[in-house]
Amino acid sequence: MLFDVEQACCLSGLIMHSEDAKCYNASVKRSDHPAGVSPKEKKMQEYSHTTQKSYLETIRVLKEKLAEKKFGVLSAIDLPEKFKEKGLTYDGSFTILEICNPFEAHTALLLNPKVVFFLPCKLVVRESDGFGVVEMIRPTSSISELGDEGLKHFATQIEATLIEVIENV
Repeated sequence: MLFDVEQACCLSGLIMHSEDAKCYNASVKRSDHPAGVSPKEKKMQEYSHTTQKSYLETIRVLKEKLAEKKFGVLSAIDLPEKFKEKGLTYDGSFTILEICNPFEAHTALLLNPKVVFFLPCKLVVRESDGFGVVEMIRPTSSISELGDEGLKHFATQIEATLIEVIENV
């Protein structure tokens, strides 16, 4: 199969600027892009909360609070440890928690099967100045990518629940 330059750029995650027929990384800043406009104007919205607990205590309490709202932890990935297993080093502590409330996931999938692209939800716990910090991509931000207004209210409810959980850690 033959690809033209524009198709090759698209397949490699780059954006083609039509005036000079060159490929540019989609993550360039507005001012760095030759047309003066970033290819991705919309920013992903994050939520972050710094606890008054240690990193490990934050993970422990977060898991408890999630269980109270019927969210299970499918996996807890200690990314620096994974790097270490591959001979790489990373200074810092952070864990990715893949979480799911199966009842809510089931409802979301019935509303729109493409929701599966955003499951499971991910929370990141990292250490900053001796305290645990919990972060996530707001579900409303992720779901908005589908352009499904019917899911907007649903995502708002899930987001509110997760923020409540995180703020009570």
